[in-house]
Amino acid sequence: MSADGQNLLGRIRFISVSGVPRIEAQKGLFLEGPHPDLVEQYVGAQVRFHQREGLIFEDESKSVTIQHLLPDDDPFGGLVSDWENGRISSGNYPPVAPPKAGISPLNWTDYFEIALTWVTDPQLATDRRAILKKLCQLHERLQTIREVVPVWVRSLNRLHDAVAILTVADTPTLKYVLDAYTNEALLSPERLGSSAYSLVRDLILQVAPEY
Repeated sequence: MSADGQNLLGRIRFISVSGVPRIEAQKGLFLEGPHPDLVEQYVGAQVRFHQREGLIFEDESKSVTIQHLLPDDDPFGGLVSDWENGRISSGNYPPVAPPKAGISPLNWTDYFEIALTWVTDPQLATDRRAILKKLCQLHERLQTIREVVPVWVRSLNRLHDAVAILTVADTPTLKYVLDAYTNEALLSPERLGSSAYSLVRDLILQVAPEY
């Protein structure tokens, strides 16, 4: 979805933080500076777990122990302690600012730019660009009611799939593409709840009165 780091989703890259055991042990990949709203929308499935009190996993052979990962003399421990206790001062640490500073809300033009990196021909015909604009406007507006509409209704995966349909359909219409995005089989009053369903339908009509 990031088009090899060409859009606001950023790149996925490996980083190495020597001297910080808790990070070294993760052996993870990190997203490079995406807007937090994009991270929230980037879901495939929701997986939840419940941490049982007193249950600890350790593996001495892999150096996964409290003593190794959280040593008393860990120089990173001071930063963690300051963070947990609200003692972080902007003057003590370098600022970290993702694209758009992670503060300004994303608007439909941001999603439009992302969507253009997903299509094989960025020079979309005028009629398809008009549909894509409406699609991105709806996607933006759905993010404003995230408190009542679950992320699987307004995720980037939804947007990505609808863009794919827009680009391959012979004669796509606005209703056809918006139906693909909302996926009526899943987006129903029974599944979503009547109140949230009504909100979504209202937003669709605001963006596309002809719908």
